[in-house]
Amino acid sequence: MTRARSGAGRLTVWNIGNTTVRNPERLAPGLQVFADHMNGRTWDLDAQERLWAMLLKAGLIVSESENERASLGRKWFAAFKQLGFVHLDDLNAARLTAVGWEVLNHPELIDLIFLRQLLKYKLGSPVERTRTDGLEFRPFVVLLKLLHMAHVGGLGGLTRDELMIFVIPLMSEDQAELELAFEKIKIFRDAYSKQVGMVNKRAFAAAEFKRLAPATPSSTTFSDYTDSNMRYARMSELITIDSNGGRFKLSPARLAIAESILAALPPIVPDADYLDALHNPASPRLPLDDETTLDAQITQFEAEITALSSAPPTVSTANATVAALQSRERQLRSRVTELTEIKFYRNQRSFESLQQIKELLIMIKKRELPAGMSYAPAFMEWAMWRLMLAINTISNPISETRGFKIDDDIVPLGHAVGGAADCLFEYEDHLVAVEVTLSRGRRQTGMEGEPVRFHVADVMDTYPTKTVYGLFVAPQVDVNICDEFYSAAFRVDGKRLHRPAIVPLAIDDVIALIDAMIAQNFIITSDQMLRLLDELQALRKTTADGLEWKEQVTQVFNDRLTTLTAI
Repeated sequence: MTRARSGAGRLTVWNIGNTTVRNPERLAPGLQVFADHMNGRTWDLDAQERLWAMLLKAGLIVSESENERASLGRKWFAAFKQLGFVHLDDLNAARLTAVGWEVLNHPELIDLIFLRQLLKYKLGSPVERTRTDGLEFRPFVVLLKLLHMAHVGGLGGLTRDELMIFVIPLMSEDQAELELAFEKIKIFRDAYSKQVGMVNKRAFAAAEFKRLAPATPSSTTFSDYTDSNMRYARMSELITIDSNGGRFKLSPARLAIAESILAALPPIVPDADYLDALHNPASPRLPLDDETTLDAQITQFEAEITALSSAPPTVSTANATVAALQSRERQLRSRVTELTEIKFYRNQRSFESLQQIKELLIMIKKRELPAGMSYAPAFMEWAMWRLMLAINTISNPISETRGFKIDDDIVPLGHAVGGAADCLFEYEDHLVAVEVTLSRGRRQTGMEGEPVRFHVADVMDTYPTKTVYGLFVAPQVDVNICDEFYSAAFRVDGKRLHRPAIVPLAIDDVIALIDAMIAQNFIITSDQMLRLLDELQALRKTTADGLEWKEQVTQVFNDRLTTLTAI
């Protein structure tokens, strides 16, 4: 059986957003650029090129191709328009909608804004007519229903392969089609699990994709769409990823809300009312718009806070407005996440957590992360963050140790933002700035040499009375970046000269440390880690160059692992 070709050019897979703006985190800052420079302007070629220029100036795009200026401007506008953030008025002027203003004026509500828009967004609408003849369904609803089936059916969640082969080609909300797709997923999961070894598993998944998925678009486009779809869907905060980077699933922390939505799912908005509904920030009504649901959520969060720490301050919600109840619910939810993260930190100092971190690092090194390698940077940062939390006694607040955002389940939403270290851990007299990369070979120096030196030097500049170490972790450490770190120097603001002490380690080195801690039934302390980093960086003084230093770092590091208590 071969992959079926689509007829009459109709879409065969769905994609929320577009692959130009595949990271929805960029939409809000992009919308601010639009509001500042474009709102109310006639949407012509000049305006499209101006939007490109303003996005480039804001650092939201990198392409400077003369041929792509207007095209990229149109693609960004299309991404805004698809989700109801902007529209063209009767005079062809581009304007923010009420939903767009909501994004800019209430960034703290971004998850609810995305949730409402995703629940309304349909293929086969007045916004998108190209190649949608005969289609009318909501992609996010298809995803939500199948993830709930996976939850109820004991699958836990859906893998990236399952999403690619069975979910994004599903162009209908029909319950019978959803159930058929789910049965196929279960058959695939069972057969996949029986394949011995990752090579055979990958070959099986590739063969099933070739056999079952539509012939068009290309497998690369399928992959891009899957990544983009899940990034947009996760903006709702109803969806998370397993802690091993394996499956996308309904967030346990938001499961009750997801089930309430599915239990009272509004009908698809007809074309005649679609634009009004899409541009209405209060539509559709959500469970958290209901006083009874809000009261139940508030009671639940108060109980969780009491269990995690102490009882929250008593705040009377009698006669409170829905807006006041929503504000209270959000405050308590934020506090629960904060306390859950602290509990998560304490739980990392265990051999069970160390084993989980090791398995995650192995999957990343082998490029076998089930959720897809687009998530590997975030999960590698998360793995190193967890390891550093396990090596205890941190002085700074836990939420300030990471440069990446987490969801309610303490799983990364994406990788760390640029301009600072991926993770920063403060101790009594020291700081450790952690930088991770997936780059290999000579590319490491070009991609990481200057940023890593800057980030560590910047920490040194900020904390002049403390000793600062940089810890650089990569799948493999290239000798050229060791030369870079061997004689590292950086001037902050072009004035203050710092000589960062940056220790390079390969993922295998980190795994060896974890293995040693498990085998010796001993988890090193932060003082021991700091002594080890100091010893490794000091080897620069007794070696001739980066190559010799790299060799000495490996030898001394492995020697110290033989007896951890002696470090």
